[in-house]
Amino acid sequence: MSKQTILGKYLLPGGLMLISVVLGLYVNLATNDAPAWWVYPALAVLVIVAFVGGFILFKRDQKEKEQSDGQINKIGDQVGFIYESISVLENTQLLAENRISISHLPDLQPHFTGRHPELALLDEAWARPDSNLLQFVAPGGTGKTMLLTYWLHHRLPASTAQAPDAIYAWSFYSQGSDESRQSSSDYFFAAAARFFELELPKDPTERGRELARRLRRQRCLLILDGVEPLQYPPGTPGGLSGKLKDPALTALLRELALSQPGLCLISTRVAIENLAGYEAPRHLCHTLENFSPEDGAKLLQQLGVRGKSSELEAASQEYKGHALALRLLGNYLVKVMDADVRRRKEIPPLTNEKKDGEHARRVMQAYVRWFEAAHTKPQKMGFWDKMMGKKQPSVSPEVALLNLMGLFDRPAPIEALEVLVKEPAIAGLTDGLTNLSAERLRDALDNLKTLGLLEENPQKTSAIPKNFIHLRAFNTLDSIDAHPLVREHFGQQLESAQPAAWREANTRLYHYYKNLPEKELPDTLEEMEPLYTAMAFGARAGLQQEVLYGVYWERINRKNKFYSTNQLGAFGTDLAGLATLFEQPWSQPSKNMSEADQAVVLSWAGFRLRGLGRLQEAAEPMRAALQRRIDENAWENAAINASNLSELYLTLGALREAVDFGRQAVDFADRSGDSFQKESKRTTLADALHQSGQNAEAAQLFAEAEAMQRERRPEYRFLYSQRGHKYCDLLLGQGQWEAVLERAEEGLKIAIRNNWLLSIALDQLSIARAHAAAAQSDDTSTHRDAAEQYFNLAVEGLRDAGTMDMLPQGLLARANWRLQTGHLHAAQEDLQEVFEIADSGSMGLYLVDWHIAMSRLRGLEGNAAAAAEHKAEALRRIQETGYLRRQAEAEAL
Repeated sequence: MSKQTILGKYLLPGGLMLISVVLGLYVNLATNDAPAWWVYPALAVLVIVAFVGGFILFKRDQKEKEQSDGQINKIGDQVGFIYESISVLENTQLLAENRISISHLPDLQPHFTGRHPELALLDEAWARPDSNLLQFVAPGGTGKTMLLTYWLHHRLPASTAQAPDAIYAWSFYSQGSDESRQSSSDYFFAAAARFFELELPKDPTERGRELARRLRRQRCLLILDGVEPLQYPPGTPGGLSGKLKDPALTALLRELALSQPGLCLISTRVAIENLAGYEAPRHLCHTLENFSPEDGAKLLQQLGVRGKSSELEAASQEYKGHALALRLLGNYLVKVMDADVRRRKEIPPLTNEKKDGEHARRVMQAYVRWFEAAHTKPQKMGFWDKMMGKKQPSVSPEVALLNLMGLFDRPAPIEALEVLVKEPAIAGLTDGLTNLSAERLRDALDNLKTLGLLEENPQKTSAIPKNFIHLRAFNTLDSIDAHPLVREHFGQQLESAQPAAWREANTRLYHYYKNLPEKELPDTLEEMEPLYTAMAFGARAGLQQEVLYGVYWERINRKNKFYSTNQLGAFGTDLAGLATLFEQPWSQPSKNMSEADQAVVLSWAGFRLRGLGRLQEAAEPMRAALQRRIDENAWENAAINASNLSELYLTLGALREAVDFGRQAVDFADRSGDSFQKESKRTTLADALHQSGQNAEAAQLFAEAEAMQRERRPEYRFLYSQRGHKYCDLLLGQGQWEAVLERAEEGLKIAIRNNWLLSIALDQLSIARAHAAAAQSDDTSTHRDAAEQYFNLAVEGLRDAGTMDMLPQGLLARANWRLQTGHLHAAQEDLQEVFEIADSGSMGLYLVDWHIAMSRLRGLEGNAAAAAEHKAEALRRIQETGYLRRQAEAEAL
């Protein structure tokens, strides 16, 4: 604003009034016409009011100008964002707005350096039609995401290869970066379905396959950033290290690695072992190393650090070339230490404890000390602040913002931060932000952005600023974000150093997210997401008992309807929610719940793990739940738990354990005195005995169970539901296909009447197998057509039921039918899916069946050597597992 404007607009009125007063007094005095006594003070007040009014007018206009400038800058940022998105394809075919989605990726960072081999690898992978999937593996903070983002914005547009028809990016870091976290791909698939206009099935494996089929229709670039939350961490027993926990994502990546016209890019801290069998060039796995001393020195120079090349390279080596650590170090040296690289030695080291990103954490701690030192200096306070008794906050705004970010495992919405900052302040946490001026708050965020500690995400859907009371400076923002290592570090610091503030903050966030859905009972997974988020915050606050009943049981499950799993098929998300109720998944539930509820939570976790095909993990909570029921003398529940364990170990291929738990189930059922339990648990034991080759005892137990059922329910002649299916399996092995048809058709009517999805599918499977057996001796098309129809119905029904541990039964039976009818390619497809499910879940029983079927397939293809290899492996596994039912069948191959 010019000096002329200030003088003319704000000072002129007061000046003219003052001159008028002086002239009037002079004239009066010159004529001895003295005014009344009160005129002098009145004129003085008028002059003061004139000048004060001018000053107020000046400050108002100045504030309006700042807001206007801010809006202009905001529009400029939005224009820049739009330009950046468009520039992704500026040298290729321009995509329509609805064919590109990269908002889930972090913003492109300046000062990119090095990585020439990796950029060349990305260029080549995009240009080669036979390159389908490329994963970059490195610890947190190495620069994986920055590499992918830089290539997307700067190298892809310049590529001479065919342009992408669509670009879709997703960051799983929004679910946290800790490998031990229980996460799910459900939200990714839901968002991808909207973007690609798909209706995805509930069955997890088929969900992944369906999205892969859609991606194969055109040349798509799919970027999956930070996949490690969905992987087993290093050191997981049972050969699970690095494998994906999520069956839907497993199916998607395997399908894309096999064949696609586009490219899938992945970043992760641990190599995805599920893809190890896919070799170059279809699948490439590249380990991203830390910066070389030379590249690290270049990065420091780009950030403005001064010093000899030898000193810059020495600094890079001291910080092990860690990208995030060097970025934070460079910004710190420029901001605090006159950009002199030699002064890095003034940064004190951490303790001897080694953590992921230790050098980055070291610089973060240095920033905290610097912020605190600057904050403890006496601050100038205005007159009114002193009059109102205002005190200087105990925590600097910068440290307060960083500590708040430690509460979140994803971008922190401004609405949630507003809840935390509202009065009364949380001592030691938000008292640095409550009633802070908008100017100082904006300065704090700008400081943290400049230093590389925080990022801001502008509002994307509305140009109207939100009206925040305490965070007025953030009215135009959607959320604030930070690198996962920054969130982890400050979260750990806050929880350990200020437990009371940690609990209070999480309590506020729990109530905020719990009340966020518009509906008391949300209908979709997206509507339900705040409730799952509330579970996490409530558990951190120690409110597990309230979370269990008030959120999970009442609103997510809708009591015994189990809505989220039965209706939405969200087994992964539901399991992640249950994990918040554990101190140590999956062995120790929170002691903040009653003993009875702890046992229930263990059972639920085991059921969901089993439904996702994660059988090895399911065993631990199920065994713990059983022991608790035994300790309580709760024999009915103990019988149920023992029966579930018998079925679990049967699928795992541990038949001795399956028989042992089956006998326990019968014992506990007899102790309970419950007629249904006594009946059903005999079928569990009978099935385990049948699979282990003890058919006589198995047949006797099935007959006992059926007699018990007729006494209890005389209107039903045969065992039905899953119990009837197990009996039919035994009868089919004895060649009694006519009896099976009669039993299964009656059971199917009962299941349809009660809408039992799993029972419907299993009865259809029994009918299909019976017709297939009949077709071996009947040349007419009646049995062949019926078998084909019912096999397809059974497989689709098992998918709809959403039980991954049961689906391979249908696929194996249909594959054998297809081998019987000469449809080898279709049989290969079924067997490929069986292997994916069984191998990921360590389902030993199905792997035996798979090797037997593969031996038949290779034999029919004329590959005798491969057929012999599968036969030998089947016989080895039969001896290992005790699956003696299959021994004669395997030996006859």
